[in-house]
Amino acid sequence: MKTRWVKSIYFAAVLALAAGCAAAKDGGDSSRKPFESGGPTSANLVEVSTEQLKEKGSLVPKGDRSSGLPDTRQIQIGMSKEQLVRVLESPDYEFQKSRYEGGELITREYWRYDVADSSYQFTPLADRNGYTVDVDFDGLRSGAVREQLIVEWDHDKVSQYIAYALKDGRVVSSYSGTADIPPGDSAANRLAERYGIEIGQTYRLPSGTDAAYALPRAAEREALFYPKPEQAFLVTALTEHYALIDFESDFGWIPIWYLTPETEEMSGMLPQDFAMKATTSLALYPNDSVERGVAEIGQRVQAIARYKDWLKVYLYQEQAENERAPRAGWIRERDVEPVKSDARSLSFTKAAVNANIRPGDAASKFKQIFGEPSFRESSEAVNMTGEPLQTLDVWRYETDAWQMAVTWSKDKTVRGIEFAYPEGETGYLSVVEMDGESGRLSHILRKEPFVRSVRKEEAWKFQSELAYNFLVGKAGSTLLVLADDGGYSGMHYDKKLYGVDAATGGKRWTIDVKNEELAYFISEDRRNVAVYTAYGDSPSLRYISANTGKTVWSKRFNRNSKEYENYRLEFSKANGVIVMQKSDWEGKRSGKLTAFDESTGKSLWTKTLADSESLILDRQSRDNVLIASKNRLSAYDSRTGKKRWELPENIDMSRFKSGLYENFPYSVDERDLGSPAPAERWLPAKDELLRIDTKTGKVTHRLPLIGEQSVEQANERYFLLITGSREWPNETFTTALYDTVNSEIVWEREGRGAGAIVKEDALYLALDGHPAALQLATGRTIWQSPLTDGGPRMILRGDELLVQGWKHLYTLRAKDGTALNRVAGQRFGYPDLREKPAVEGYVTKLGNDVYVGSGNGMFTKLK
Repeated sequence: MKTRWVKSIYFAAVLALAAGCAAAKDGGDSSRKPFESGGPTSANLVEVSTEQLKEKGSLVPKGDRSSGLPDTRQIQIGMSKEQLVRVLESPDYEFQKSRYEGGELITREYWRYDVADSSYQFTPLADRNGYTVDVDFDGLRSGAVREQLIVEWDHDKVSQYIAYALKDGRVVSSYSGTADIPPGDSAANRLAERYGIEIGQTYRLPSGTDAAYALPRAAEREALFYPKPEQAFLVTALTEHYALIDFESDFGWIPIWYLTPETEEMSGMLPQDFAMKATTSLALYPNDSVERGVAEIGQRVQAIARYKDWLKVYLYQEQAENERAPRAGWIRERDVEPVKSDARSLSFTKAAVNANIRPGDAASKFKQIFGEPSFRESSEAVNMTGEPLQTLDVWRYETDAWQMAVTWSKDKTVRGIEFAYPEGETGYLSVVEMDGESGRLSHILRKEPFVRSVRKEEAWKFQSELAYNFLVGKAGSTLLVLADDGGYSGMHYDKKLYGVDAATGGKRWTIDVKNEELAYFISEDRRNVAVYTAYGDSPSLRYISANTGKTVWSKRFNRNSKEYENYRLEFSKANGVIVMQKSDWEGKRSGKLTAFDESTGKSLWTKTLADSESLILDRQSRDNVLIASKNRLSAYDSRTGKKRWELPENIDMSRFKSGLYENFPYSVDERDLGSPAPAERWLPAKDELLRIDTKTGKVTHRLPLIGEQSVEQANERYFLLITGSREWPNETFTTALYDTVNSEIVWEREGRGAGAIVKEDALYLALDGHPAALQLATGRTIWQSPLTDGGPRMILRGDELLVQGWKHLYTLRAKDGTALNRVAGQRFGYPDLREKPAVEGYVTKLGNDVYVGSGNGMFTKLK
């Protein structure tokens, strides 16, 4: 008997197939009997290559075992691995399986034992529909393997197991049971016997099927997903009353009755409240003896389906406070009487969301149940990059007791749901999330405040053609708005620079950048904008009117010409001059600088660069052009190209990236928004930051850096020094406040600070993602909000803080951190590798005006 190790993914008890499997979407009839093609067979399976197995983590065989399995009754829940090996010897396979629990992907370990002849060979197989098999149903049916045993481990202890064998031509299973339920055999399942439901076969399920659960226990159940009627599910195990089903990475237990033709007579109904006329047990399904709880006389229940004279009901949460999902069951209609429903109450909505709302439900159903939404909004972009911008409608229902956001597909069916309500006085929100495409459910507790939405008055709203929109500059009365599709590498297709009227929000001009490089500089008089785009074979530098977008002058650089072939062009600005650096991609040829007068485009001077020399990029207008080389920093007059000064400093050019400073340890907002650029500039040297007067070359401050320490500027005087490990999930950070006037650390405390604002004697910042206020002098906490969507940036507006979250925009009271509201209609998103524009450009305050970007194509000016 050969032993092997296979890595796959799946769920608890039996766990027949690995995650990533996809069920067949054709075949099967309306009676939900097995497909004619049956389960996986040798006729429709293909072998997975050795290379694929290695990618899955496969190991070499462990040895031979010639004897069969001992009596599995010797296996005890809670056994250690050493104890199990003493009983059963080493397994034939070790593998891992994962599933979503409470919104998190949980991975568990499994062992498989085979009883077969020594000639038995097993290679994990995949059929044309995507199944990957770790239980060998085909081998069991053919007799190639006589028994199989799957053991699940939880923290290196046996948590449950299941055994397979072939009996009378059918695969049978025996489930170990857990602390919550007794053991169960498939032979005891009378409905499966009556209707020919077999392990290893695929079935379709009716609308209104109960949710699939982590375990078929009566109380405190964790709903995993709602099976969708159009999907095919593989039955991987049976107990007396339950079937373990699998579809893709979703798997869980459902009552066996839902696989039978009897459900053809079940009909759904809008949620309706009833009161119990008598104390009655809840049945698992009609005519079943399993009790799922008791409904007391007078207790309110919500009915959501009917089968003959039976009603499927959910007990309201007040009678089941230990369960986040209401308890479901079937009762006789004669045992209840109708009562008036309150569709705005928490108990009604909680039951309806957990029981009645299903993937594919129509908008008309929601209106019938809940009425009109409190707010209509747009989702973040859902289109693939390279496709036209697409967002989805979002309906928000809000009361003082609960909130629900429903995202609609284009066909007006449920795409996703987030339902939240306060969990008593604990400060937690209980959140139910449903993915309408997969039907997956997540029950999550979040430590954050419960805030209502308000719609702040908007001066205007601009609609772009791409998902992500950031304010990157201001030229006179024209806002420069950068729009991006959010893709990267081979999935990045589109980028645009818009000129937007600051007064009206009207579009003045558009420059299409595609997926190429972009640089832009505002003229000294703020009437024009120089824009470099590297699109196509002829990159261009255009000098355009900020108000009209009309070209004043332009230059093209033919990539196919000898002068520019295999060269990279980069641009910087200095005191009315635009400087172009031409550098060889392969570093084989010397670089060259060319300075252009910004108003005319006339070439002013050129300079050949030594191998180690490189232009320091700048978007703002400062004195002199800075060039770094090994152990030297030089400044040249922007109009003449003559050297002005030189410092023996080794500037670390690896910290720069396309002028965006994405690898720069010093974070400062260097957008040109109209304020004069300071003459002093911070530059990274080895193990320190230098503050240099660009006019005189004087080093005015040296700030030591320790290891991977990063620096964020709070104002001209104060900086945050962030030190720590970024090794997820063991991230640990400390934040210190550094005073450049006294050259000292004022205080240091635990936590990662970001987005600091100094106001009088307070420091506002995000501390470990939570908005907070600290005493400027001591670092002691004045307040820290439990808001977890605190994001990286805040702005002060009067006595309020506008907090840019990862998804939403919030308003907090600056005095005590009280969460006042969520700003309706604003939706963020965070594209990869766009951290700097996302942090800086989403929410901007210019004077009394506030501009808000988005992840759904909108750019808004708030009043």
